[in-house]
Amino acid sequence: MNVASYTVGPDDLAAANRLHFLRSFSSRRSAIAFIFSVIAVALMVFGFDDVFGPNSYFLVLGSIWGVIAAICVFGWLAIPWQARRSWDQAQKMWTEQRVTWDPDKIHWQSDRGDVHVLLGNYYRWAADARSLLLYQDSRTFYLVPLRSLPAGARETITNYLRAAGVRER
Repeated sequence: MNVASYTVGPDDLAAANRLHFLRSFSSRRSAIAFIFSVIAVALMVFGFDDVFGPNSYFLVLGSIWGVIAAICVFGWLAIPWQARRSWDQAQKMWTEQRVTWDPDKIHWQSDRGDVHVLLGNYYRWAADARSLLLYQDSRTFYLVPLRSLPAGARETITNYLRAAGVRER
């Protein structure tokens, strides 16, 4: 039987949120944001070329991308602090969980109750060396810390997810 037990800690939350942060950026989204920013800046600067000169376009575009990059860097650096804060606020919710899985479903048990979820009902999934995230929608995910799973469990679960038609994020 495929079974594991774990209690989520602040380090697990930080690792999961870093994975979510990284997987939130897709090449399609980035391309759309790039095109949108170029068009927006072109429209803003279009009438001001005579006043500010031809380099104003690149100055404004660089400034906008600089602000976006600063926000992303701050968001990345704030993840451990935010994870610790979330963990502290909901400490009573972080009880030991027992998880079992098979080709059709995953089952969680804890003091708070039982949850059975068919694998095909997940929206997406993401995994790295520390976390497995099972997405309910584009922002809400269940966290499974991989430190608690037996060897080969990550591959088994992700293969079950693929077979159920769930796409990787």
